[in-house]
Amino acid sequence: MKIRFTGKIILIIIILSCPFKAMHGQTSRVDSVLQMLPEVRQENGIDTSKFVQATSLIDELTLADDDISQIEEFARELDRKDDRFLEYIVRHSILLSLVGNDNDKAISYGQSCLDELEQEKWPYSNWMRSAYLKTLRLPFRNSDRINDGFTYFSEKLVDAKSENDSVTLAACHYVLGGFYSIISLQDQAIYNMQKSISYMDTTIVSRHYFFRSSPIGRSTYMNNSHVLGLFYQQAKDYQKALDQFSFVISMCDSTFDMEPVSSKGAAETYLEMDSLAPVPELLEIARSRFPGDLTGSFPVVLNQIEAEYCIKKGDFERADSLLQAAWEEVRRENIPPSPFSGTVNPDYYLALSHQARSQYAKAIEFVEKDIKRVINLRGQLLVDYKLLAELNLQVGDGAKAAQAYRTYIDIQDDILTEQAAFRKSSFELEQEMNEREISIANLENENEVAGLTRNFTIGLAVLLFILALVVYNRYRTKQRDNNKLSETLSSLKSTQSQLIQSEKMASLGELTAGIAHEIQNPLNFVNNFSEVSRELIDEMEEEISNGNMEEVKELSKDIDANLEKITHHGKRADAIVKGMLAHSRSGKGEKKPTDLNRLAEEYLKLSYHGIRAKDKSFNADFKTDFDDNLPKVNVVPQDIGRVLLNLINNAFQAVNGVSNPTVTVKTKRTTNDELRITITDNGPGIPPDIKDKIFQPFFTTKPTGQGTGLGLSLSYDIVKAHGGELTVETEEGKGTSFLIRLPNQSV
Repeated sequence: MKIRFTGKIILIIIILSCPFKAMHGQTSRVDSVLQMLPEVRQENGIDTSKFVQATSLIDELTLADDDISQIEEFARELDRKDDRFLEYIVRHSILLSLVGNDNDKAISYGQSCLDELEQEKWPYSNWMRSAYLKTLRLPFRNSDRINDGFTYFSEKLVDAKSENDSVTLAACHYVLGGFYSIISLQDQAIYNMQKSISYMDTTIVSRHYFFRSSPIGRSTYMNNSHVLGLFYQQAKDYQKALDQFSFVISMCDSTFDMEPVSSKGAAETYLEMDSLAPVPELLEIARSRFPGDLTGSFPVVLNQIEAEYCIKKGDFERADSLLQAAWEEVRRENIPPSPFSGTVNPDYYLALSHQARSQYAKAIEFVEKDIKRVINLRGQLLVDYKLLAELNLQVGDGAKAAQAYRTYIDIQDDILTEQAAFRKSSFELEQEMNEREISIANLENENEVAGLTRNFTIGLAVLLFILALVVYNRYRTKQRDNNKLSETLSSLKSTQSQLIQSEKMASLGELTAGIAHEIQNPLNFVNNFSEVSRELIDEMEEEISNGNMEEVKELSKDIDANLEKITHHGKRADAIVKGMLAHSRSGKGEKKPTDLNRLAEEYLKLSYHGIRAKDKSFNADFKTDFDDNLPKVNVVPQDIGRVLLNLINNAFQAVNGVSNPTVTVKTKRTTNDELRITITDNGPGIPPDIKDKIFQPFFTTKPTGQGTGLGLSLSYDIVKAHGGELTVETEEGKGTSFLIRLPNQSV
């Protein structure tokens, strides 16, 4: 089968799923690949059959460095111009062959390919990067290098966030979700899979290259939704798991049918719930709807599920028969313990079968065999050692039971230690992602304010230019004033240059929405007086033509008065910008004497104007109740300002939609010399069931993508770092008060 190569090939059905059984030894199979690759490109296009055959053969080989170099050299000859698509498919097959034979080498090779891919800009190169990222997770997982994998993919995630690369973001969150699941951090696994799904677009159904669909399209959305169901199942949230599987099944169609795997997931969930009735029908659907021959890891996992069902129903003969058939398939296909379909460990279920029949010695034999098979799967090891301890107790061997239980505890401790490290790394990753988001937002705001500044400067420049022309035309016939005219023009140009330079130096921090709102009024005055002056100039030219110099003088006075007003309002705008500059400078995090009343008032106004700038329909009343006897205290003003801005923003968001929305900021010095800042709103309040969670990292009630869940957590840490305390009082339907307590470290 040949197709014409027209710029891009829309071909190659997943090469990974097309096994090619070689009939010769290792050397002859490498030679076969080297012979086939040059024959792939024909004059009238690509011989796809031969290309699939060659890449499938590469998947099965154990390649030496020389073999890899030769295959890569031939692969480079397949592509034309700047598109290296076919070469990277071949290199992906090399990566798959290394995954099965040398995980460390696979990691090094995959990272090298990805480094090169990041420089590629041909169409769909980001799709190829996604495929490499998802494949690269396998050697990290299989070699028990989860920590290294977490570090690598976290770095990729941060880079992708900076570049707003949704394809890479979706892939990295997918991989990180899998890593978290392996170490039983199901909350983080669920969070990352939800983040991955959030980058999907179900309207994308394109099928290009060797991908069955877009890495952020409908099919990938269905696959990730199924995996999310598995994570809910592992987290014991069975109803959400069943809801996910039902949702995926409802989306299935002729282009992408996941009903078999989601039916399998639902059957497993019902088994864990001890709700056995739906299991047989779901397993029948999984088997009957499975495409192609029922071989490989998927039917093995189905046999294990049905065997567990039979054990619970007391049909041990059927269970043993299913598990023996599973073992035959494992040996025939050389299936690893942890393929894509799920954990393959028939011996564990044989142990359960014999335990249920009180054949404890036989059960011990099978569970010990399973321990050797799943030695790198710590989650299953925990289950195995717990079962082994139970079995040894049942045969009366307390020493071996204690030894098995100690091993169980050791593995559990290792997992808990690793979980703690992962939670810390996860928090740091989210913090860095949040900072990147803020940096990007600041850059966007900077560009926006730069445009406003540029327009303002150009307006002033045009006005000054017009005035210069008027002055020049008025005095051009008077030779005695030539020197004075020259000095005036020079002065005007100098003033213009200084104004431009001054405006270019304006700080463009994250509160620029407030700046734009505050500066609008003086800008309106400047524009209005400019228009009036232009009309006066037209009248002056007419009077000059008529020789009416008295009227010209009167008009000149009016123009001069307007210029004074323009100057006044220009200086007013300048003062506003300079005032805002103090709040957009990053500072060095040093404590300095700070007036908390003034800080609170300024951030209250900036918060309100910032929200108003984004939403013109928003309206709310805000009040202050400041203690005039409040002393200046040593704090980091940028940090405390960040806390105030976050709390006040939350308060304004809370009152949006309520009647008579009001936000109040109050300061007070207590009798025990404590300084207090209270932010109160009359919003709907915080429900009691989530009140204790609001200061937890990543907890948020906002929709996905509108909040990181870190605002209150970071505010809490900032106040605590100042030796203070941040607390909340709330009543549903009446409102919420956040109280900042700070020690009086006055100057």
